[in-house]
Amino acid sequence: MSEFIPRSEVKTFHDEALRQFDHLMINEHDAKEAALVAMVRGTNAIFSGEPGGSKSTFALNAYRVIDGISSDDIAHVPPMADISPKELVGGHVTATKETANGRETTTTIIDGIVHEDAKVLYGDEISRLNPHAANSLLGALEERRLITSAGEVALNGLIFAMFTMNPSEHQQGTFKITHAMASRMSVGAELGGNPDSEDEIIDGILGGFKPAPKAMSPVASAADLAAMRVRAERGVAFPTSLHGETKQLIKNMRSTFGESGVKEAPGRMTVQVRDVAQTLAVLNGEEAVQRENVEQAVRLVAGARFAALGTSGRGSAHDVINEMLQK
Repeated sequence: MSEFIPRSEVKTFHDEALRQFDHLMINEHDAKEAALVAMVRGTNAIFSGEPGGSKSTFALNAYRVIDGISSDDIAHVPPMADISPKELVGGHVTATKETANGRETTTTIIDGIVHEDAKVLYGDEISRLNPHAANSLLGALEERRLITSAGEVALNGLIFAMFTMNPSEHQQGTFKITHAMASRMSVGAELGGNPDSEDEIIDGILGGFKPAPKAMSPVASAADLAAMRVRAERGVAFPTSLHGETKQLIKNMRSTFGESGVKEAPGRMTVQVRDVAQTLAVLNGEEAVQRENVEQAVRLVAGARFAALGTSGRGSAHDVINEMLQK
């Protein structure tokens, strides 16, 4: 691929990357599509699910489909309740000590875990972060900038984010994800929530399947990813014939969120559905957004909210989303 990427070659990347993801987990198509959207659009993905569902292995190793991104390029956000914002994003640190001449104060600037050269922002069990530390990441998640007491720093142009967490209703010793942070998760999925996948997963494991990150092969370069991102950000046509149906799906999504206790203005949600639908169209080699791209975009955007905030006991996110799409 080159700076100009034909649609057919982006489609090839999409299909080959999905096959590579099969080394990490069985089925879970929505999660795999969400990861590709996060990479190519440069946005944030979140995956929830019961322990043992391979969500951490998947989120940590999905980058392996890109040659030119290594484990050294990952900024690991640790699942620690006592981590400070400055430890995460850096900033001024002031120290005072007593000397023979009186009290002496020095100020230094420290780098944080999330740094300007990182290409992947990875957070396992993100709900273990305390709210102050989590809020320090909002600039990175929204504007791709570190906002610190020492000033603002632009992040790497290739960065994308992958987060995981256990289902919100099953967490212990964790913090509730804030709506501000949840709303910045553009795509996501609940792993293990589709009952139709259960037999396939069990049969695969009984047949010898094990997650094998090192068996993966890159299918595009970092330069290719940058070029694909340009194409995704420029977007493809969103036919006016789809606007009415898309608007109704977004209204249904907001209504469903409201029933689960999630209140959100339509602006950011609409932008996310539009951008994700266009990115899915680009990944599938389409000249314009198709109806199935819109439905999948709504599924992934809703999946991100439910992954982060739960369904308030209404059942699996998979079932709630299917019901929402059938309204």
